[in-house]
Amino acid sequence: MAALSITALSNFFSEEHKSISRGENHYKSGHIECFSYADGVIRGQVHASMKSKVYKVTIYLDEKDCIKSTDCECPRGAFKCSHAAALFIHGIHNVSRTDVECSWKKKKVTDKTPDSATELFPSNKENYICLSRMPTDEDRRSLSSHLREYGRFTGLWWIMTPEPEPPKPLPIPTIEEVILSEEFQCIEGLQNQIAHVQERATVSNEIVKEVAQLTKGQRD
Repeated sequence: MAALSITALSNFFSEEHKSISRGENHYKSGHIECFSYADGVIRGQVHASMKSKVYKVTIYLDEKDCIKSTDCECPRGAFKCSHAAALFIHGIHNVSRTDVECSWKKKKVTDKTPDSATELFPSNKENYICLSRMPTDEDRRSLSSHLREYGRFTGLWWIMTPEPEPPKPLPIPTIEEVILSEEFQCIEGLQNQIAHVQERATVSNEIVKEVAQLTKGQRD
């Protein structure tokens, strides 16, 4: 199939410019639910604007891949509606220049959480435990030492790596902490507040070196 052209779209909807504009909005808003092409016929489903409804759309092409007619389930389906324009615009952006028939379907979004390993592989035995005993810290250290022989790119190595120590508190408050403090909130007058921030932000060279040492290696 030759690539669908903007010219074919403009020629067919020459008297329905609003349908092209609204069709572009449908396309950009992701309202195309599915798309397929076979034997000179484009079929698809387009989600209606501001409604939880999907319309089935059919577009018939001639031998030059120009639009002969369109059909849609919407109230304006017989009058070159925006849903037909949206489906054709989707074809312009996604149909290749080959003669291979194509189809596309929008993936459904689900809020279902992934199943756990226990749910995916339930045991046939009630209260079954695969271990004769619970693993100890010594078992974990032993496994970690064996994984070390394979390098840090082993998947389990990352899981077994101990959590890093929490960062040490800085010897000075941050600007955010100064501004959000009760002391700052009680100061009246903009100039007095600015003077207070400047006073708290003034630090000695020793403090600067200490902060540099504590934050060494941090990316943020």
